[in-house]
Amino acid sequence: MLSFGVSFAEANLTGFMQIGINNLKTTTKGAALTATTLADTNANTALNFTDVEDLGDGLKVTTNIGLFPAINDTTTAGGQTTYAALSGGFGELKAGKFGNDQFWTVVAGDSTGYMGSNAAVVNLAFDAAGANTVWTSNQVRYQLPTFATGLTLAYTNKLGGATDGTGGADTLLAGYTTGGFNVQLAGTQFKASGSNTDTLTSIAASYDFGMAKLYALTTSAKIASAGSVSGRNIGVSVPVGAITLMYNNSSADGYLYKRAITAVDQTSQDIGVTYAFSKRTTAWLLFTTYDGSTLGQGGGGTTNASSGYDSLRVMLTHSF
Repeated sequence: MLSFGVSFAEANLTGFMQIGINNLKTTTKGAALTATTLADTNANTALNFTDVEDLGDGLKVTTNIGLFPAINDTTTAGGQTTYAALSGGFGELKAGKFGNDQFWTVVAGDSTGYMGSNAAVVNLAFDAAGANTVWTSNQVRYQLPTFATGLTLAYTNKLGGATDGTGGADTLLAGYTTGGFNVQLAGTQFKASGSNTDTLTSIAASYDFGMAKLYALTTSAKIASAGSVSGRNIGVSVPVGAITLMYNNSSADGYLYKRAITAVDQTSQDIGVTYAFSKRTTAWLLFTTYDGSTLGQGGGGTTNASSGYDSLRVMLTHSF
């Protein structure tokens, strides 16, 4: 990942570059397919132009324009993290396109920071209420002022695009941090249609002992007229000088794709190591073995108990 910072008047330019090689072996009903690509779905480049202005009397306005150029095709997506926020003694009011608290709760319960392929969330957080509810535009978020040290309370509304509110979502977040302990609870209701409402709940916890950090995540989704599916993850990261070792063991009962549930269970393990060349440049080696879904990560494909994949990724990230 490559990252740097430049100032233009009052605006700051920050971002990162992440590039890697992914060797992916997919197996479906005994048939194997191996492909090597320059970059996989988690290798991205981002640019953020951020401006912060002090309005006085404790008020502050923050604006951000984010660009998300793809490095593995010709696509350049704009506005990935584009918002305006007003903060002060009343809390913070934010509107635009940004990661929903459901997304960040999922990340908090994964030792790889969602660089791996966590079975507990792959087909839950991103298909229960649709991918567009966890990183989307048309969001308004209000975070309450701090009533107690370490406590975070917030509400996010994704505005529906139809007159009956179809496509809209409501998310509540409660988080608490003290010392090395952190816990987050996020609940989302997504209006899939005029008569169907899906629900998604994620709980993440971690504790940093210094010599090791433990992670736990549980997710559950209830899909109107389809059924329920649940997942869980246990992870650990161990820093040893400039090296960090990472491990995830996750599973999910049921397979969820675009609100359709089948009986196929999923299991996944991530084994990774990072090496920090500096505060801004890190090398990654990450191996993932996944069983239960042909394509994983929300891919539709054929779901079969013998379907799965092995992925070996070597990546370099640089932030600026």
